[in-house]
Amino acid sequence: MVHSLSLRRIQSRIYAALRRRVFDGQDTLIGHDVWIGHEAVVLPGVTVGNGAIIGARSVVSRDVPPFSVVAGNPARVVRQRFPDAVVDLLQQLSWWERNPDEIREMLPVLASADVGALRELSHAACAEFAPQLHPDDQKSQ
Repeated sequence: MVHSLSLRRIQSRIYAALRRRVFDGQDTLIGHDVWIGHEAVVLPGVTVGNGAIIGARSVVSRDVPPFSVVAGNPARVVRQRFPDAVVDLLQQLSWWERNPDEIREMLPVLASADVGALRELSHAACAEFAPQLHPDDQKSQ
């Protein structure tokens, strides 16, 4: 049997820890293309990665990896949406930062299961945004 005084001490410590998280100004960061289920709670200071899915009524108290599915109280990773290689390619591609016309062009590849095409698209997009070196800079390398 747990004594009511010790239970109150435990509750007091938990509430104190939560108050510190709230009042210390830790930001909650929600990535791009995230789906948050009905009545889910994301606690202060948590980072939710791009493409994550948070189940309904989940209580998220820890960071959520990109493109993962979490659920429960406390929320735990149920599964990954995609294999790690695909997650890396989607993170590199950052399609959510593109203009609508570019996204329309990418859509057939994004909606397919063709990892090779996604890899090509990601590498082409990264090369497009790579900083252009000045000829003098290339000599010094």
